[in-house]
Amino acid sequence: GGKLGVANAGPIHTSREEVPYSARQSRNVVSFSGGGQMYTFGAGSSQSHDTSNAEEKTTWMSFDGSLELSVTVSAVTVGFSFGSSTLLLKSKRTAYTSGAETASAVSFTMGDADLGDMFDVAIFEDPVYKTPVFKTLSGQSGCPHEHGTAPRE
Repeated sequence: GGKLGVANAGPIHTSREEVPYSARQSRNVVSFSGGGQMYTFGAGSSQSHDTSNAEEKTTWMSFDGSLELSVTVSAVTVGFSFGSSTLLLKSKRTAYTSGAETASAVSFTMGDADLGDMFDVAIFEDPVYKTPVFKTLSGQSGCPHEHGTAPRE
């Protein structure tokens, strides 16, 4: 089997908003050897938010009325008075809710089947696309020879 080691000069960050620019430029070095050993890394994040809003509208109408009647018959006055008041209310409440969710994930696997091959690979985060960028720093590799490593044969 192969050997696997990780020497971190800083964490791999997946969100530009959470991490200062200088920290996003930190380097992570993964060291692994051939012979079937695999190195897998995965990271992800998700974010969601909900917004609620309510609106209430009330309409009213009022009707007032009265009727007075008086009748005088032979010096006797009889009076009647009627009154009425009506209030109509109409109320309407509307609620609005909206939400959004975003998620992102990145993963990669490194490995080599040839026993004796060894690699030191720097991993950076692309500041625009937030994807991993790989650079072979050193190591040794056989047929075919990998750029950035010493040839074994």
